[in-house]
Amino acid sequence: YENLSKFYTISFLKKEDLDEHTLWKATNTISPSSMQVWLAKSIDQEEKYCKLDYSEIRGFSDDEFATREDIINIFNRIAEPDEVRMIKLMALRKYHPDYPSSNMKPDKPTLG
Repeated sequence: YENLSKFYTISFLKKEDLDEHTLWKATNTISPSSMQVWLAKSIDQEEKYCKLDYSEIRGFSDDEFATREDIINIFNRIAEPDEVRMIKLMALRKYHPDYPSSNMKPDKPTLG
């Protein structure tokens, strides 16, 4: 979380906010029949695949990027985690390739 937050604003989106997420918007343009027949995906896939709870976290293994305790720490700071379906990352404006670095004040990042 600390590494990502140096470069992105991090938001946790609930079901009613999913239209803010590019991936969700893109997959939402696929017809329901194509989603089910051709792609073999459920219409409500965010309800099946995009939830996280303590029982799942307890089954996680530590890796080089995050420990189970790191994940629990972040999970505990999320308001209504059972309602969250996706994470939204927005690059801080100062890291955007089109941002004019000559106007950048390094101690106060500008959110884009």
